[in-house]
Amino acid sequence: MSHCSTDRILVKFFVLNVRYLIMMLTNKYSEIWDLIVGLTRKVNKEADKALEELGLSYFEYKVMCALEEEGKVPMSRVAEKYMLTKAGLTSIIDRLEEKNYVTRIRSEEDRRVIYVELTDKGREKLAQSRKIFGEVIERFMKKLDNNELDNLEKILTKLIG
Repeated sequence: MSHCSTDRILVKFFVLNVRYLIMMLTNKYSEIWDLIVGLTRKVNKEADKALEELGLSYFEYKVMCALEEEGKVPMSRVAEKYMLTKAGLTSIIDRLEEKNYVTRIRSEEDRRVIYVELTDKGREKLAQSRKIFGEVIERFMKKLDNNELDNLEKILTKLIG
C-alpha cells in the first residue's frame, strides 16, 4: 500500500470519527436540552395546578410578577419580557382585569400606548401566589443538596451568560 493511500485511509477514518463524535455530542446536547425542557414543563404544570386553586394560571402569575417588578409599564414591554404575542398578553390582561388584579391606563402622550399596573387586590393575590409558587419550586429543589444547588446555579448562569 502506498503512502498516499494510507494517508487517504487515515483521513477518511479521522473524518468518520469526527462525524461520529459530533453526532454523539449533538445527541448528548439534545438529551440534556430535552431534560431542561421537560423539567420546565413539569414545574410549569405543577405551578399551574397549584396556582389554579387561587384562580390564577402560571402565565397570569408571571405577568403579575413583571408588573410588580416594573410598576406601571407598557403592555408591549411585558410581551417582550415573556416572549408573548400582543394577542396572548391581551388575553391574560383581560382575565386579570376582570378579576380586578390589574388596571389599564392609556398614555396621555401617545394614545396608542397602554400601560398596565397592579391594583391593591392584585398585590394581595400576588403575595398569596408567591407563597404557593415558592412551595412548588421548593418541592423540586429540595431533592438537591447545597453543593448540587450551587453547581446547578453556576451551570445555568454560565449557559445564560
